Amino acid sequence: MKNNLKFLLGVVLTCAFYISSTAGYALTTQNSKSSKKLAAGKKKATKKRALNKRKKLRLKQTSNLTGKNTSSALVRPLRRKQDSIFKIIPTLGYVSTTVNGMLDYELKSGEQGNDAYQPWQGGFGAGILVDVGHSNFVFETGLLYHQMGSKLKINIESNLNNGSANSELKLEYLAIPLVAKYNFSGARRTGIFIKGGLLPSLLLDAKEKSSYSKRALESGLTSSDSTTKSIKNDLKEIDVLGTLGAGININMSPSSVFLFDASYNYGFTQITKDKDFKNEGFLFLLGAAFTL
Repeated sequence: MKNNLKFLLGVVLTCAFYISSTAGYALTTQNSKSSKKLAAGKKKATKKRALNKRKKLRLKQTSNLTGKNTSSALVRPLRRKQDSIFKIIPTLGYVSTTVNGMLDYELKSGEQGNDAYQPWQGGFGAGILVDVGHSNFVFETGLLYHQMGSKLKINIESNLNNGSANSELKLEYLAIPLVAKYNFSGARRTGIFIKGGLLPSLLLDAKEKSSYSKRALESGLTSSDSTTKSIKNDLKEIDVLGTLGAGININMSPSSVFLFDASYNYGFTQITKDKDFKNEGFLFLLGAAFTL
């Protein structure tokens, strides 16, 4: 009986030892797995934080492309271009002009009668303008080719003849605009602008075309003639005009603007050496401005 009890006690102790050993191994294995999972979770969280940080940095750089504060080296070239103070403006346009004082002089001569009128003459204008500045106020200069001139039509009535006489004056100038411009919406935004200044102009060429047609009342015979001659030597080489105008800018991109410009020009100086003739006219220009 005692031997059986000893045997039974030994079996119980052996089982208890086995169970405790197995439980300890399972607990150790479970703790190891938990530690690995915790380390993997920490590593994943670190990667996620780094990824979010990179995303935020990219978003900040992207927003800075259109913002005022820029510190990224990738954005600096674009910022320098937007901050450029020079804007090149190729232009093309139409002019409508006359010569003030020409009609009064012809009427006072008393040779052609008093039935006369002076229509405005159309012409051509083109050039390369430069705006300097990037605030509301900018300075405009450049080179501008523009035509000036006038037409004169006179009806001839006398006891011997009747008919008509026509005179057409064509002048060509190269001007250097010295103009101040104010943009109500800024130099690089869609909006209206006004401007005023001077147009010092160098005379390139001057021609006068004269024609007449008359009929003798007694005989009924008609005669006509037409001549064209250069009168550049009879005119002053320099003409200074004042200009006042307005227009609109249409923003196409951060570095380009389409514009329409209309101005009234009036001569401060007489164009001839012995008569008080002064240029006058309207200039309409279309152009596209590009920031350097």
